[in-house]
Amino acid sequence: METLIDLVNRLQKACTALGDFGEESSLPTLWDALPSIAVVGGQSSGKSSVLESVVGKDFLPRGSGIVTRRPLVLQLHKTEEGREYAEFAHLPRKKFTDFAAVRKEIADETDRETGRTRQISSIPIYLSIYSPNVVNLTLIDLPGLTKVAVDGQSDSVVQDIENLVWSYIEKPNCIILAVSPANQDLATSDAIKISREVDPKGERTFGVLTKIDLMDQGTDAIDILEGRSYKLKFSWIGVVNRSQADINKNVDMISARKREQEYFANSPEYGHLANRMGSEHLGKVLSKHLESVIKSRIPGLQSLISRTIIDLETELSRLGKPMAVDAGGKLYTIMEICRAFDQTFKEHLDGIRPGGEKVYGVFDNQLPAALKRLQIDKQLSMDNVRKLITEADGYQPHLIAPEQGYRRLIESTLVTIKPPAEAVVDAVHGILKDLVRKSIAETAELKQYPSLKVEVTNAAYESLDRMRNESKRATLQLVDMESSYLTVDFFRKLPQDIEKGGNPTHSIFDRYNDAYLRRVGSNVLSYVHMVVGTLRHSIPKSVVYCQVREAKRSLLDRFFTELGAKEGRELGKLLDEDPVITQRRQNIAKRLELYRAAQSEIDTVHHKLHTHSFISIYLCSSFFFAPESLQFEMIPGFRFRVLAVFVLIVTVSVVVGDECNEDINGVLPLPYANMTHMVCKPIWNSYVIRYSQSKENVVTIVLSATYTSGYVAMGFSKDGMMLNSSAMVGWITRKGNPVIKQYYAEGFSPSQVKHDKGELPLTSIPPFVTVYGGRIHLAYQLKYPSQLKSQPILLAFSSKYPQHHLLSVHDDKTTIHLDFSQGSSGSSESRSNSGTPSNNLHRSKTTHGALGLLGWGIILPYGAIVARYFKHKEPLWYYLHVGFQFVGFIFAVAAGFVGLNMYNKFNFHAPTHKGFGITAIVLSVLQVSAFFIRPEKDSKHRKYWNWYHHYVGRIALLFGSLNIFLGIQLADAGSSWKIGYGFVLASIILTSIVLEVLKLKTPNKFSENPSFPVDSVH
Repeated sequence: METLIDLVNRLQKACTALGDFGEESSLPTLWDALPSIAVVGGQSSGKSSVLESVVGKDFLPRGSGIVTRRPLVLQLHKTEEGREYAEFAHLPRKKFTDFAAVRKEIADETDRETGRTRQISSIPIYLSIYSPNVVNLTLIDLPGLTKVAVDGQSDSVVQDIENLVWSYIEKPNCIILAVSPANQDLATSDAIKISREVDPKGERTFGVLTKIDLMDQGTDAIDILEGRSYKLKFSWIGVVNRSQADINKNVDMISARKREQEYFANSPEYGHLANRMGSEHLGKVLSKHLESVIKSRIPGLQSLISRTIIDLETELSRLGKPMAVDAGGKLYTIMEICRAFDQTFKEHLDGIRPGGEKVYGVFDNQLPAALKRLQIDKQLSMDNVRKLITEADGYQPHLIAPEQGYRRLIESTLVTIKPPAEAVVDAVHGILKDLVRKSIAETAELKQYPSLKVEVTNAAYESLDRMRNESKRATLQLVDMESSYLTVDFFRKLPQDIEKGGNPTHSIFDRYNDAYLRRVGSNVLSYVHMVVGTLRHSIPKSVVYCQVREAKRSLLDRFFTELGAKEGRELGKLLDEDPVITQRRQNIAKRLELYRAAQSEIDTVHHKLHTHSFISIYLCSSFFFAPESLQFEMIPGFRFRVLAVFVLIVTVSVVVGDECNEDINGVLPLPYANMTHMVCKPIWNSYVIRYSQSKENVVTIVLSATYTSGYVAMGFSKDGMMLNSSAMVGWITRKGNPVIKQYYAEGFSPSQVKHDKGELPLTSIPPFVTVYGGRIHLAYQLKYPSQLKSQPILLAFSSKYPQHHLLSVHDDKTTIHLDFSQGSSGSSESRSNSGTPSNNLHRSKTTHGALGLLGWGIILPYGAIVARYFKHKEPLWYYLHVGFQFVGFIFAVAAGFVGLNMYNKFNFHAPTHKGFGITAIVLSVLQVSAFFIRPEKDSKHRKYWNWYHHYVGRIALLFGSLNIFLGIQLADAGSSWKIGYGFVLASIILTSIVLEVLKLKTPNKFSENPSFPVDSVH
């Protein structure tokens, strides 16, 4: 499957081109998620020789000290034929056919990055080799571990190399190829030491033993190669490399490999291991394992990439668009940002965002309170009134009323209203400034450009200041208008008061007495209160008109006018984005480009894998491989179609029977991949379940089924019903992302099946789902307080994908029973294992349903029809009616008893169904009881009995019929039961209609009084 390793090769190249080296970074890394094989070993371990032996070419730099100073990502591509050549990622259009030139380019490219110093770099070199003599494989050659720095290297180089190697092999997706020399103690091996630190159980480490031919005479490496000295999950592989003398003699790789094979085959110590020794075997093992790992990681990669793309797009959106280059683009950007700010400001005022309500608080609370605090009555004290009236008269006293005195008193009092009015203007101004600050902070685009933020803030404040000044002028003008022109109607009442009892002939000194002055003060106070009431409503209108309205309409108008006169350079100064944000946006854009490209690549390969799997299965079926002993005559027509169906059935049977032998260990992660102690059972159609239960009552489950689209579900139920059950549901989205969730069935409609809810006791091990070989695999663990034994299991599937995690109605379902303690299983639809609780439940449901359908659905309705339409068949109708109703009653009561038993024994919970059933049975009992207390024919009570018997019977039948439909739904009996009972009910209704029409057309025949002495009891 070349596409898998090619896929990783392309993704690794893309990572390097777009700056993702898997180093510590604030950006998500795809490099770390890609499976890779890292080659580690000491300087003298023969690591380079192993790589050259796998490739079959002499292409790596050689020399003393640290030669490999940069990671070398070596991508091997097997070709059908043609010349061998190499390509470097940094020289994409140049093909190297001379591998000596390849060696030189590796050294030169290393020097370009590190200089001619002997320091190391973490930036990899990419080398692709195309040859018919290699296997598809990707290896990362890391600098050799050393213990001492040489001349020209810093003292930290030893630790630097170890940190570099560690950064690669610590990643869980990295396969470690640990190269150790056989002529040194394995306990001192640098490769084993560092691999043990990151992989203590040896689950992802391949051990390679070099220099076996150079071991001291009388010693061998059998204990190491057979895993006794140091055990790894994968077998050790021994290799024999070219010696320095061979290299000096230019011994080619073909000859070296042949000599290596002969060495192991002819060695008395290693002969029994020869078939799994040598560099050629090493390459094949690594290639096969890498393919398996990549295949198992594809669903996880798809999920990771999809999540990361969403996160990156979200952050990129938050950072905003990059700055435009031309003046027009810059002006447009500024205008759009200002409009966004202006819209936010308006939303605050309009109540869409909080803050605008404070303006009303000023009008409703602050202004009335300030006007109350004026204490106008103190302004109109006796002395002040006398003083102002006397001063207003001058040397000529007033004749009738002190008009000038009134005016001065009113003017002096109304002046005191101006400070509260100004305070209202200032308060609203402060609120508007605060809303500007909030809107600035909430406009994400302004955070991107600090200078523009300052300019917009200042421009908004300047506009608010101008609006405040205009609002003060207009508001104070309202007060001045009240002072400049008094309401005459108010004061025309004064002469009327004189006419009613006043005496205008009194002397002026009599008119300045206390009573007179109090009356004047009271009149002025009343007038001022009237004016204050008017201003209480007009001041807010003025403030809203001059400040709030204008702020919504033209807050940045002057700024826009000034903006239009600016040149490109001045506009650029406003868009002086923080360099950190600019760099972050560029980095995220590159990383987003990487992940989108990766998503496209993986989706393409994933599609090819599914297509390949389908075609392989189809081509390998019996349709294409017919044994010669079976002479099938390919003739058109019916016989060929029957034959094709037969062959397909046989094929499916063979496949299903063999599915427990399917090797999916490499597809699933641990602990699901540990299937040694798992029980495997084919349970329904293509469904296969593997499960085990530990001593700690941890149940590990792997459910496998044929998969093309939609979802697959496995539910746990207390009573075998879907209602109140919890299920694990898995699917692969259209984009290839794996999803597995727990669901809880609160009801039967899709909206009542809630995701991320349920009663399954999942462990801390995450559930897992993947597709492999055209089959979906759901894996999860449950932890119970005690051993799990008998358990009804629900299985369902749908070909429709869930929308926003909302499940569509299943295409098909079944209930099976599993004994997790014994590993037995039996389908609720079969007759095997009849003693199991699941089959007892199924049998009880079937019995209950059949009795109820026969009694309430068929026998009792037809008994009523006989009584209504066949009275003329005397006395046959009576015996038929009584017989039908009696038998139907027996069936109905039996169905009720079975239902109650099932309700108690299996903890079945269906209160509505139970209530309907009990009601119907009670009514039927009353019907039977009424039969024995039937009045005589001539009794005056007979007509009431007939009426009672007639309608109670109909009500009982109505409850019974409704309960049948409800029972079919509760039992998830499927559409066949609904259709079947629908036909029965339709036939009863149709029969009734036909008979009713005949009765209306021939009333004499149907209403003929029987001579038989017993009346109708229907």
